[in-house]
Amino acid sequence: MTFDDDMRAAAVEVVAVAPASYTFTEVTGNTYTPSTGAVAAGTSTAHTVTASPPFEYDRSLVDGDIVRQGDSYIVVPASGLTVTPTPSMAVAFGGETWRVMSVTTHRGATQVLAYEVQLRR
Repeated sequence: MTFDDDMRAAAVEVVAVAPASYTFTEVTGNTYTPSTGAVAAGTSTAHTVTASPPFEYDRSLVDGDIVRQGDSYIVVPASGLTVTPTPSMAVAFGGETWRVMSVTTHRGATQVLAYEVQLRR
């Protein structure tokens, strides 16, 4: 087992302490017609993802622009993911729908270990 394998397993173990289930929805294939301004809806695909419970940002990080009051983040282990979190995905959790604002990738030597996903209501 490599260092990265050990670290990926550690990320899964950390989330296993208090796992939460999220539904990430991605939309692909939207088309835009410039002459009319019309946008045709693409295909929605839902993915169930196990991650940490949401954490609030420390007040010192809230700048009102990139991080706003009420934003939260979750840690998503990369191991076994069926989808890579990307900005603008919709995330359903606890009866609410959040929007992915940013994704920070945490890497080991050769593999992605986990994603830190910023969420906004």
